[in-house]
Amino acid sequence: MSTASINPLTLLPKGRPFNVSQSLKRKMASSFAADANDFLWRVGILNSSRPHDTNSFFSKMYVDLLMSAECALKSLIVSLSPPNETPEDAYLKIRSLGHNLEKLYKEVERRAVNRLKLLKPAQRALLMDANTIGVGYRYDITIFFFLSRESRLDRAFQQGTVSRILNYDFIMALYNMLHELRDLADAAQLKRFGPLTALSMKQLGKIEEREDAFFAAVGHRL
Repeated sequence: MSTASINPLTLLPKGRPFNVSQSLKRKMASSFAADANDFLWRVGILNSSRPHDTNSFFSKMYVDLLMSAECALKSLIVSLSPPNETPEDAYLKIRSLGHNLEKLYKEVERRAVNRLKLLKPAQRALLMDANTIGVGYRYDITIFFFLSRESRLDRAFQQGTVSRILNYDFIMALYNMLHELRDLADAAQLKRFGPLTALSMKQLGKIEEREDAFFAAVGHRL
Protein backbone atom coordinates (compact mmCIF):
# COMPACT_ATOMS: atom_id res chain seq x y z
CA MET A 1 0.00 0.00 0.00
CA SER A 2 1.37 3.40 -0.94
CA THR A 3 2.41 5.65 1.92
CA ALA A 4 2.14 8.81 -0.23
CA SER A 5 0.17 11.56 1.42
CA ILE A 6 -3.45 11.83 0.35
CA ASN A 7 -5.18 15.15 -0.24
CA PRO A 8 -8.50 14.76 1.63
CA LEU A 9 -10.18 17.00 -0.95
CA THR A 10 -9.70 14.27 -3.57
CA LEU A 11 -11.84 11.95 -1.47
CA LEU A 12 -14.90 14.15 -1.86
CA PRO A 13 -17.27 14.16 -4.84
CA LYS A 14 -16.18 16.70 -7.39
CA GLY A 15 -18.53 19.68 -7.61
CA ARG A 16 -18.96 22.24 -10.33
CA PRO A 17 -15.93 24.11 -11.67
CA PHE A 18 -14.80 26.73 -9.19
CA ASN A 19 -15.86 30.26 -10.07
CA VAL A 20 -15.18 32.97 -7.53
CA SER A 21 -18.06 35.23 -8.62
CA GLN A 22 -20.48 32.30 -8.52
CA SER A 23 -19.26 31.51 -5.01
CA LEU A 24 -20.06 35.07 -3.96
CA LYS A 25 -23.49 34.84 -5.58
CA ARG A 26 -24.11 31.62 -3.68
CA LYS A 27 -23.29 33.45 -0.45
CA MET A 28 -25.70 36.26 -1.35
CA ALA A 29 -28.52 33.90 -2.30
CA SER A 30 -28.06 31.70 0.76
CA SER A 31 -27.92 34.71 3.09
CA PHE A 32 -31.21 36.10 1.81
CA ALA A 33 -32.78 32.62 1.97
CA ALA A 34 -31.63 32.25 5.59
CA ASP A 35 -33.17 35.64 6.41
CA ALA A 36 -36.45 34.55 4.82
CA ASN A 37 -36.49 31.42 6.95
CA ASP A 38 -35.58 33.28 10.15
CA PHE A 39 -38.46 35.73 9.71
CA LEU A 40 -40.85 32.79 9.21
CA TRP A 41 -39.55 31.11 12.36
CA ARG A 42 -40.06 34.31 14.31
CA VAL A 43 -43.68 34.60 13.18
CA GLY A 44 -44.24 30.97 14.15
CA ILE A 45 -42.92 31.68 17.63
CA LEU A 46 -44.98 34.86 17.94
CA ASN A 47 -48.11 33.03 16.85
CA SER A 48 -47.66 30.17 19.31
CA SER A 49 -47.11 32.49 22.26
CA ARG A 50 -48.96 35.67 21.32
CA PRO A 51 -50.18 37.50 24.47
CA HIS A 52 -53.23 39.04 22.80
CA ASP A 53 -54.99 39.45 19.47
CA THR A 54 -54.66 43.13 18.68
CA ASN A 55 -54.08 45.03 15.47
CA SER A 56 -50.78 46.27 16.88
CA PHE A 57 -49.54 42.74 17.54
CA PHE A 58 -50.77 41.45 14.18
CA SER A 59 -48.91 44.28 12.49
CA LYS A 60 -45.59 43.04 13.90
CA MET A 61 -46.29 39.55 12.53
CA TYR A 62 -47.32 41.08 9.22
CA VAL A 63 -44.11 43.09 8.84
CA ASP A 64 -41.99 40.01 9.60
CA LEU A 65 -43.89 38.13 6.90
CA LEU A 66 -43.28 40.94 4.42
CA MET A 67 -39.58 40.78 5.24
CA SER A 68 -39.58 37.01 4.75
CA ALA A 69 -41.19 37.39 1.34
CA GLU A 70 -38.78 40.16 0.38
CA CYS A 71 -35.74 38.11 1.34
CA ALA A 72 -36.97 34.99 -0.48
CA LEU A 73 -37.54 37.02 -3.64
CA LYS A 74 -34.11 38.63 -3.38
CA SER A 75 -32.56 35.19 -3.02
CA LEU A 76 -34.41 34.07 -6.15
CA ILE A 77 -33.19 37.09 -8.11
CA VAL A 78 -29.58 36.21 -7.31
CA SER A 79 -30.03 32.50 -8.01
CA LEU A 80 -31.66 33.32 -11.35
CA SER A 81 -29.08 35.93 -12.34
CA PRO A 82 -27.41 35.44 -15.74
CA PRO A 83 -23.77 34.27 -15.63
CA ASN A 84 -22.53 37.59 -17.00
CA GLU A 85 -24.27 39.62 -14.28
CA THR A 86 -21.71 40.48 -11.63
CA PRO A 87 -22.51 40.03 -7.94
CA GLU A 88 -22.34 43.82 -7.63
CA ASP A 89 -24.88 44.35 -10.40
CA ALA A 90 -27.18 41.67 -8.96
CA TYR A 91 -27.04 43.31 -5.55
CA LEU A 92 -27.63 46.81 -6.89
CA LYS A 93 -30.59 45.52 -8.88
CA ILE A 94 -32.07 44.13 -5.69
CA ARG A 95 -31.46 47.39 -3.86
CA SER A 96 -33.15 49.38 -6.62
CA LEU A 97 -36.38 47.43 -6.09
CA GLY A 98 -36.55 48.30 -2.39
CA HIS A 99 -39.28 46.69 -0.28
CA ASN A 100 -41.81 46.53 -3.12
CA LEU A 101 -42.92 42.91 -3.37
CA GLU A 102 -44.66 43.48 -6.69
CA LYS A 103 -41.51 44.83 -8.34
CA LEU A 104 -39.38 42.09 -6.79
CA TYR A 105 -41.76 39.35 -7.92
CA LYS A 106 -41.97 40.72 -11.46
CA GLU A 107 -38.18 40.67 -11.63
CA VAL A 108 -38.19 37.06 -10.44
CA GLU A 109 -40.82 36.21 -13.07
CA ARG A 110 -38.72 37.82 -15.79
CA ARG A 111 -35.66 35.82 -14.81
CA ALA A 112 -37.51 32.55 -14.21
CA VAL A 113 -39.03 32.18 -17.70
CA ASN A 114 -38.57 28.56 -18.86
CA ARG A 115 -36.35 27.92 -15.85
CA LEU A 116 -38.41 27.70 -12.66
CA LYS A 117 -42.07 27.21 -11.83
CA LEU A 118 -43.16 29.94 -9.44
CA LEU A 119 -46.21 30.50 -7.24
CA LYS A 120 -49.69 29.50 -8.35
CA PRO A 121 -51.98 32.38 -9.42
CA ALA A 122 -53.90 32.36 -6.12
CA GLN A 123 -50.65 32.40 -4.16
CA ARG A 124 -49.30 35.24 -6.27
CA ALA A 125 -52.52 37.19 -5.69
CA LEU A 126 -52.16 36.67 -1.94
CA LEU A 127 -48.62 38.04 -2.06
CA MET A 128 -49.75 41.08 -4.02
CA ASP A 129 -52.55 41.67 -1.50
CA ALA A 130 -49.96 41.64 1.27
CA ASN A 131 -48.04 44.31 -0.62
CA THR A 132 -50.90 46.81 -0.53
CA ILE A 133 -50.04 48.52 2.76
CA GLY A 134 -46.34 47.77 3.37
CA VAL A 135 -43.79 47.82 6.18
CA GLY A 136 -44.82 51.32 7.30
CA TYR A 137 -47.83 49.80 9.07
CA ARG A 138 -45.84 48.53 12.03
CA TYR A 139 -46.72 51.22 14.55
CA ASP A 140 -49.89 51.20 16.62
CA ILE A 141 -50.50 54.90 16.04
CA THR A 142 -50.28 54.44 12.26
CA ILE A 143 -52.73 51.56 12.33
CA PHE A 144 -55.11 53.45 14.59
CA PHE A 145 -55.46 56.43 12.29
CA PHE A 146 -55.68 54.50 9.04
CA LEU A 147 -58.23 52.07 10.47
CA SER A 148 -60.26 55.06 11.65
CA ARG A 149 -60.52 56.15 7.99
CA GLU A 150 -62.41 52.94 7.22
CA SER A 151 -66.15 52.66 7.69
CA ARG A 152 -67.44 50.72 10.67
CA LEU A 153 -68.92 48.19 8.29
CA ASP A 154 -65.59 47.61 6.53
CA ARG A 155 -63.82 47.20 9.84
CA ALA A 156 -66.47 44.81 11.15
CA PHE A 157 -66.25 42.57 8.07
CA GLN A 158 -62.50 43.11 7.52
CA GLN A 159 -63.03 44.55 4.06
CA GLY A 160 -61.11 47.80 4.35
CA THR A 161 -57.65 48.51 2.98
CA VAL A 162 -56.02 47.85 6.35
CA SER A 163 -58.55 45.63 8.14
CA ARG A 164 -58.52 42.99 5.40
CA ILE A 165 -54.74 42.61 5.87
CA LEU A 166 -54.20 43.03 9.60
CA ASN A 167 -56.32 40.14 10.77
CA TYR A 168 -55.43 36.66 11.95
CA ASP A 169 -56.90 34.73 9.02
CA PHE A 170 -55.03 36.74 6.39
CA ILE A 171 -51.76 36.65 8.31
CA MET A 172 -51.93 32.87 8.75
CA ALA A 173 -52.78 32.36 5.07
CA LEU A 174 -49.77 34.46 4.13
CA TYR A 175 -47.58 32.66 6.67
CA ASN A 176 -48.48 29.26 5.26
CA MET A 177 -47.96 30.34 1.65
CA LEU A 178 -44.56 31.88 2.37
CA HIS A 179 -43.19 28.49 3.36
CA GLU A 180 -43.62 27.53 -0.29
CA LEU A 181 -41.90 30.71 -1.47
CA ARG A 182 -39.02 29.96 0.90
CA ASP A 183 -38.80 26.43 -0.49
CA LEU A 184 -38.68 27.86 -4.03
CA ALA A 185 -35.74 30.04 -3.03
CA ASP A 186 -33.93 27.04 -1.56
CA ALA A 187 -34.61 24.93 -4.65
CA ALA A 188 -33.43 27.65 -7.04
CA GLN A 189 -30.24 28.10 -5.06
CA LEU A 190 -29.45 24.39 -5.14
CA LYS A 191 -30.28 24.11 -8.84
CA ARG A 192 -28.08 27.07 -9.75
CA PHE A 193 -25.08 26.56 -7.51
CA GLY A 194 -25.22 22.87 -6.63
CA PRO A 195 -24.41 21.31 -3.27
CA LEU A 196 -21.64 22.70 -1.13
CA THR A 197 -18.20 21.22 -1.83
CA ALA A 198 -14.88 21.50 -0.06
CA LEU A 199 -12.57 24.31 -1.18
CA SER A 200 -8.80 24.54 -1.18
CA MET A 201 -6.93 27.24 0.72
CA LYS A 202 -6.11 28.88 -2.61
CA GLN A 203 -9.79 29.00 -3.56
CA LEU A 204 -10.72 30.38 -0.15
CA GLY A 205 -8.13 33.10 -0.63
CA LYS A 206 -9.66 34.04 -3.98
CA ILE A 207 -13.09 34.22 -2.38
CA GLU A 208 -11.79 36.52 0.34
CA GLU A 209 -10.24 38.82 -2.27
CA ARG A 210 -13.51 38.84 -4.23
CA GLU A 211 -15.49 39.67 -1.10
CA ASP A 212 -13.14 42.57 -0.39
CA ALA A 213 -13.68 43.89 -3.93
CA PHE A 214 -17.45 43.56 -3.52
CA PHE A 215 -17.40 45.45 -0.24
CA ALA A 216 -15.26 48.21 -1.74
CA ALA A 217 -17.75 48.60 -4.60
CA VAL A 218 -21.11 48.39 -2.81
CA GLY A 219 -20.34 48.37 0.91
CA HIS A 220 -21.96 51.79 1.30
CA ARG A 221 -25.24 50.23 0.10
CA LEU A 222 -25.23 47.23 2.43
